[in-house]
Amino acid sequence: MQNFVRKLVPLFALGVSACGPAWVVVKQAKPNPMVGQKTFAVEPIDFSAMKIGDPGKITEAEWVAKKKPDEVEKFKSDLQGSKDRMTENFAKALGAIAARQGVTVTAGAQPGVWTIKPVVTELEPGFNAFVMTQPAVVRLQIHIIDPQGQEVDVAEMKATRDAGSFGAMITRLGMCGDDLGNRAARYVTSRAAQK
Repeated sequence: MQNFVRKLVPLFALGVSACGPAWVVVKQAKPNPMVGQKTFAVEPIDFSAMKIGDPGKITEAEWVAKKKPDEVEKFKSDLQGSKDRMTENFAKALGAIAARQGVTVTAGAQPGVWTIKPVVTELEPGFNAFVMTQPAVVRLQIHIIDPQGQEVDVAEMKATRDAGSFGAMITRLGMCGDDLGNRAARYVTSRAAQK
């Protein structure tokens, strides 16, 4: 039994150390101007600068151009539906998690209110071809804008969903939206709660 425990402890420590933070800080204002803020507005996710595919090096237009002509319209429709679902799920998760911490998040930018601008930088929609799968991966940055329109914080986060378990692109990317909304809420509420 002791031998088993001796082997298990390093593996447990390795697993814990591999669990990094839910976000990476790109930019963070000091001193923290968000302390005590209880109201934020969230904009729809911006996909305009997104790179698509693995490893996320081409534009959406280039990605679509690689599709067979008879697949283009279906792919564009599926991708737009997935973006819509991801945006909806992101906002819902962000609002629900933030509300538990006493922070209100409303939809759409509003004058005089702190704004959360989510921007997808990379997206791999994933696929399941039975003999091979590629997980869905989304990298997103949240830009926190103060009521005067100045960017004060930027945090980057990533969500991944296995394509084998979650077959449809809209399902995988919608779940990524949930995960990213959760992480964004934790970032915003942690900054608002700091003393």
